[in-house]
Amino acid sequence: MRVAVVGAGSAGTVCGCLLKRSGCNVDLFDRAQRPGGRASSRLAEGLFSFDHGAQFMPFTIDDPGLQLILNTLPGFEGKLLPMSKEFGLVGPKGGFVSAQQVGSNVDDVISITGRDFFGAMKLKGGYMYTGHPTMGSIWSTMCEQSDLGVKGNSLVSNLSKTEAGWAVHGSNSLLGEGYDAVVLAVHDTVLVSQVLSEMTHSQDSTKDFVTPLNDLALKIGGIQRSPLYSMMVAYHNKDIEDVSFNSAVVDGCESIQWISKNQFQNSEDFSCWTAIATADFSKTTFENESLGDNPQTKMLADFEKCLKLKVKPVYCKTQRWSQAVTSNPLALNEHCLSFEPWRLAVAGDYIGKNANLESAVLSGIQAADRVLQWEHGV
Repeated sequence: MRVAVVGAGSAGTVCGCLLKRSGCNVDLFDRAQRPGGRASSRLAEGLFSFDHGAQFMPFTIDDPGLQLILNTLPGFEGKLLPMSKEFGLVGPKGGFVSAQQVGSNVDDVISITGRDFFGAMKLKGGYMYTGHPTMGSIWSTMCEQSDLGVKGNSLVSNLSKTEAGWAVHGSNSLLGEGYDAVVLAVHDTVLVSQVLSEMTHSQDSTKDFVTPLNDLALKIGGIQRSPLYSMMVAYHNKDIEDVSFNSAVVDGCESIQWISKNQFQNSEDFSCWTAIATADFSKTTFENESLGDNPQTKMLADFEKCLKLKVKPVYCKTQRWSQAVTSNPLALNEHCLSFEPWRLAVAGDYIGKNANLESAVLSGIQAADRVLQWEHGV
């Protein structure tokens, strides 16, 4: 079976690799050159390594989702490890309270502070699992072990289906054609909505499909995605050795909601950290970027207050993720959508109940399973 997977983020990469390892002929399209999407990593100036997007997957120790991921995907073996337990809540001017000290009062703390970060505060005996040595290494290893490359610089603008199969279109060119099945694993919910709407007019549609499919297309098109900024910052180890934690939810800070040391990526000389901006700060800054707003100045000042630093970093840069947070996921019990008459599957973190990295990975696993069922006539 020949399959086009559109989107090489975590969901698309997982799906494409599982299909390739099962014998399918897979083309993996993405606008970037490397897999991972928002869960990728960056090496700056050849010295400083950062997980500058999604930094962890939250699991309890016996989480079936974790076991499924570890048992199913080759790239995760030995590369998905627990983050340090030196984690907790830090105030805008310093003052750290560990997760152990918060203990059973976590719900009250979240209610009072209004702060959590993708479920980190609610783990209660679980772990945040991160990539070793980077989050990005998970996806690149997975692709290498599956002998699957990324067709980079491929910004997909539409799909079409004819008797010859599916075709994948860029804005000015045909990127590929003759596919037996397609998996849409992109953050662009407008594109997903557009493709589903067009399917209602295809010859494979029946009256029973048209209304619910149109309703679903409208709902997906209405999903709201918000930007987030991340700041990558590095210090000489001697200048930051007094910091007592490795990661923390930040309370009462206008610009930053999360701080984390990239614990497997630090050298003998440097300590690399990532700070994630608050949703409100990101939204305001994003809207005013054209007017010259620069998030880095404010974020760095707040970061230095939280860690009580009096020295300047040796490296600092911000990254904008335009579609980082989903405020209204579909919240379905399934992690992917599949439409057997057209052999079309849709994968992404916005389908299930928790719009996080774990949901995206499970979505990719489920989408691959659906495609293989079609191939085997199940």
